[in-house]
Amino acid sequence: VKEGDVVVFAGRLIRADTSEPIANALIKIYDSDIGVDDLLAKGYTDSNGYFTIRWVAEKMDPFDNTVEVYAKFEGSGRYQASQSAKYTITVES
Repeated sequence: VKEGDVVVFAGRLIRADTSEPIANALIKIYDSDIGVDDLLAKGYTDSNGYFTIRWVAEKMDPFDNTVEVYAKFEGSGRYQASQSAKYTITVES
């Protein structure tokens, strides 16, 4: 992608045991780093567990043009934390 492009992260949060959707859950999109991961964007799941979160692409690392992203649900009183696989995005000037 190019810097300034809008990247859309989409997914669905469901219970592992029943596949039922988890509604109104806060999903955060992070850039994985050696130290503390950078929060890129956040949003909530809809009534069917789906989320669509937008991020305006920018270079996050002074050493390269890649952003290693993942979605994370930090858990709640009813559900344990969960996170997606990591995906690499190259951000060009």
